[in-house]
Amino acid sequence: LPRPTPEPPPAADAAPAASPSPEPPPAAAPQTPVDAAPLPAPAPSQAAAPKPPAASLAATPAPESHASAPQKAAGSVRLQLGAVRSESGARAEWERLRQRHADLLGSLGLAVSRFDDPSRGTFFRLQAGPVDAAAAERICGELKRRHVGCLVVR
Repeated sequence: LPRPTPEPPPAADAAPAASPSPEPPPAAAPQTPVDAAPLPAPAPSQAAAPKPPAASLAATPAPESHASAPQKAAGSVRLQLGAVRSESGARAEWERLRQRHADLLGSLGLAVSRFDDPSRGTFFRLQAGPVDAAAAERICGELKRRHVGCLVVR
């Protein structure tokens, strides 16, 4: 940076101030060239890092979102127990399976989804859940041992 230069003295033909006691001229402020870039501020240490402003907090995920991710994944798996030709048939089969295997399926809900196969026609998938992946594998394994068809659907 160039050295500051003092301001030039006022012109001799300028009128003197009307005050009875003359004031000393103001101190010359350092002048910076217009095209000079300001120096960067020193980087703060990690220990004394300032908190981000509230606007940036909204852009970052809240800690709750990390805690809710496993819960969301916990209920994202279903057990497909069959596919039948009618929705009423799917509900009837669910009641039959749920009564026969109440220890495994008693607390699960029913989801019936329609599937149109161009070559074979319309089917209604019988799905129980939602459960987490580990529980789905455990329940499906036990249902297969009992000779009940079961697929884990994500």
